[in-house]
Amino acid sequence: MIIKALNSLQEEFGDDIDDFFFSYQVFIGPEEVDGACEVYDFNLISIKRLARDFSDFGIMLNRGWMISKYFDEEQIKREIEYIIKKSINKDNEISYNNIAMFLRREEQ
Repeated sequence: MIIKALNSLQEEFGDDIDDFFFSYQVFIGPEEVDGACEVYDFNLISIKRLARDFSDFGIMLNRGWMISKYFDEEQIKREIEYIIKKSINKDNEISYNNIAMFLRREEQ
């Protein structure tokens, strides 16, 4: 399993470099099969943005969120690759379901 594409769907920046929110879509599939993949989405939010926005709700429980101090897309890719590595199974469907414990899997 590999990342076949990583697309930013929404980008919001505040006044500071460490104040951001992104919404991503990632395509993950077997390396040896062109075009075969599952689509997941997740949000990336800075600690600063989370602290500011969090006070409105008080509780947050959700999968598909990454919290980061700084924006670094290469680090984001490495984190997703780590999730994939932890989730690998001989059965691709089980692998996809394992990945879905961390990222939101789009409905078919």
